[in-house]
Amino acid sequence: MKAMTIAAIFASIAFTTSAQAQTYEWRSEMKLCQYQGDFDNNKYTAKQIENSHFVLNSLTRANLESFSEPMSMSNLFLDNISSKDPEVLTKEYKQAKRHVERLDIVPEAQTYKQQLLKTIDGEYKTAQLAILAYQNPSEALKQSPPMCQHYVEALLQDETAVQNKWQQVVEEKIQDKVRTGSLSDEFYRKIEMRDYQEQKSLSAYFYARNAIVSSGFYNCVESTAYRPELKTVSANYAKLNHKIFDGKYTAQCAMSRPLAKVKNRDHQR
Repeated sequence: MKAMTIAAIFASIAFTTSAQAQTYEWRSEMKLCQYQGDFDNNKYTAKQIENSHFVLNSLTRANLESFSEPMSMSNLFLDNISSKDPEVLTKEYKQAKRHVERLDIVPEAQTYKQQLLKTIDGEYKTAQLAILAYQNPSEALKQSPPMCQHYVEALLQDETAVQNKWQQVVEEKIQDKVRTGSLSDEFYRKIEMRDYQEQKSLSAYFYARNAIVSSGFYNCVESTAYRPELKTVSANYAKLNHKIFDGKYTAQCAMSRPLAKVKNRDHQR
C-alpha cells in the first residue's frame, strides 16, 4: 500500500468524575503518546468515542486483511495473486462493510464513517480487479480504468509484449522508489535489477505476469480508488477530539527524556 499507516488507536474508559463529565483515555502507539480528556456523558458515550477513533484510524490502513499484503513486493506476493479466492474476498468485504455500518459513533464523525465505507468499496474493487486480471485478463480489461488497461492488454498479447511490459514495471518501481525514497537512483536500480534478473532466470513466464498484475496493474487501479489523504485524516482526528473534549485534553509522550506532559487545545496524534 502507498499510504503510510498512522498509529492504531486503543481506547478505554478511565473513571467517572461527575454526573456529566467522564474521563476517557486512549493511546497512540506510533507516537508513544497516552491521551486523556473529559467528555460530557450526556452527549456521548465512551463506546461512541472508541468507535469514532476506530473509523478514523481505519482510513489510514488496509481494511481487507486477506488482501493486505504489500502488492509491490512481488517476491513476497508470489503465491498470493494466483491463489486468491474471490469468494473469500467478497465475504470479507461484506463483513467489513456491515461492521462499519453498524458502528455507533458520535454525530460529528458521520462524514468520516461514510468516507470509510467508500474507502472499503475502493479496496474491494481494486483487489477484485487484481484477481480477475490474473485469472481472466479479457474480463478484467472490460472493467479496468482506462489509464490502467495497458497492463492487462500486454497479458493478452504475445510473450514479447509481456516481457517488455515487465521491464516497464521494473522501471516504474525504480522511479517510484527514487521519488519517495532518500537514496540514489543507482542504489534502487541495482537492487531492482538484481531481483529482476534472478526472477527472470527462475521463470520469466511466471514472474512477468505476477509483476505486471501485482505491481503495475494493482498500483495503477489503487491510485484511482478513493482514500482521504493521510494529513487530512490526521487533521480531522484532531478536529474531532477538539469537539468531543471541548478542546482540552492532555498527552504524555515518550521522548528521549522521561515522559513529557503536554496540555493542548488541538493536539494531533
